[in-house]
Amino acid sequence: QLSGCPAGSGEINLAVPWNDAGAPADLFSFCHVNGPVPGCSDVGVPVNFAGNSSAHGGSSYAGFYTKKDLPNFRTYIQSPLTSALSTGQLYRVSAYFKRSSASKFATNNLGIAFSTGPLAQSGSQYIPVSTQIEAGNVIADTSMWTGLTGYYTGTGLEDHLTIGNFNSDATTVSFN
Repeated sequence: QLSGCPAGSGEINLAVPWNDAGAPADLFSFCHVNGPVPGCSDVGVPVNFAGNSSAHGGSSYAGFYTKKDLPNFRTYIQSPLTSALSTGQLYRVSAYFKRSSASKFATNNLGIAFSTGPLAQSGSQYIPVSTQIEAGNVIADTSMWTGLTGYYTGTGLEDHLTIGNFNSDATTVSFN
């Protein structure tokens, strides 16, 4: 649910209850009207500074970096859960991802981490935590959304989920 229309990059917090873990993540939305000259503040859907992509479902989507030219640079999106996971309960988790058409890198290790409380980055560095669900394959497709589905048994303490690449550049497979 949008609390407002994004005016530029770094405004994932307008997609309530989502936010970033430190380094700004992006919200792309139908409600943003791009300027006459394409630029880094263009966050419309389907055309924006990251390329051209319709939303998988609905009219908006998040954008975050799984790798950049800067060493171990990452951005993440995270959200509190509506309630903590139940002890011993098996959960099915699904999400859809697409490499932006303007992205320099395709990577593997796109993962989902459940945690007690929100995770926080040190600057824009990767968060070294274990994910409960992770794509081992490189997500390179810029035309189709790739589904990631996994199962996780709750411990009763998890009240947040975070999505991104939680691995270093050295342990991430990537190509241009």
